[in-house]
Amino acid sequence: MDLKTISQLVSQVRSMPTMSPIALRLLSLSADDDHDLREMVELIKSDTFLTMQILKVANSAAHSTGRQVNSLTRAVVALGSNLVVGIALKSCAPGMFSTRLIAYNSDESKLWEHSLYVGLASKQIAQQMAGGCNPEMAFTAGLLHDVGKVVMDQLFQQVQRPSIGLHEVRRQAMCALEREALGLDHATLGYWLANHWSLPPELGQPMLYHHNPNEAPEELVRLCSAIHYGDLMAHRAGYCAEGRSDEMKDTTPVTGARMQAIMTDVTTQFEVIREAVLGSSGEEEHTSSQHEAQGLAS
Repeated sequence: MDLKTISQLVSQVRSMPTMSPIALRLLSLSADDDHDLREMVELIKSDTFLTMQILKVANSAAHSTGRQVNSLTRAVVALGSNLVVGIALKSCAPGMFSTRLIAYNSDESKLWEHSLYVGLASKQIAQQMAGGCNPEMAFTAGLLHDVGKVVMDQLFQQVQRPSIGLHEVRRQAMCALEREALGLDHATLGYWLANHWSLPPELGQPMLYHHNPNEAPEELVRLCSAIHYGDLMAHRAGYCAEGRSDEMKDTTPVTGARMQAIMTDVTTQFEVIREAVLGSSGEEEHTSSQHEAQGLAS
């Protein structure tokens, strides 16, 4: 199905997911190795709520040191541009990352949690991959890889098929079920959204190929692979955008003790950000997931 046909299909959607100009610009900046931190700070300053969120998370992360972060510039430096973008997507795109996905049996904020975890994991995997892969780009692409599910969920509501068991199947089977029901899957819709927002191919292609990275253009196979394994790691840790977690059975580019260390580090980073942004709701559930994550390679 070509992009024109998809555009005609999604024209039926009543509530298209939107991305604020600030969020789109921050995404582009974070994916660029040579981005200007000062430009990022100035962008954030234009949104009072986002500024407050960034400072809140930075102070939560710095709590153990006893040092208060009272400058936005210091907060951005302390958190890093990638994590700042993760927080911005939650604040500046609430219609996308804070939406209940009925067709996937996914509660509010689950998509954001899953996307953030995948971004963190993809970045660390990219840093460890042989042959080189841009970790900054991997983080940003990881954040966006599943946004097609928002449009897919809307399409299911349009045809009055809110649930066909998507939350009961594994990742690959889910795409097949989506295609059977509507003629396309969430990966293809994500790629359409990337084009709709004029995002670079390095962000759109991983959306399209995060389930089958070896089919991506040769120059993007490693990037798409990082997202693929970051997605699997998030499922293995229990952070998924639908009801059922997935097994991490694929041969991964990082194995053994190193993979366990990555997963433990990613889970720790994720929990700090999650609690600062969302609060401590669901603490017991996610503590259990963290314990499971730490046993990955044991």
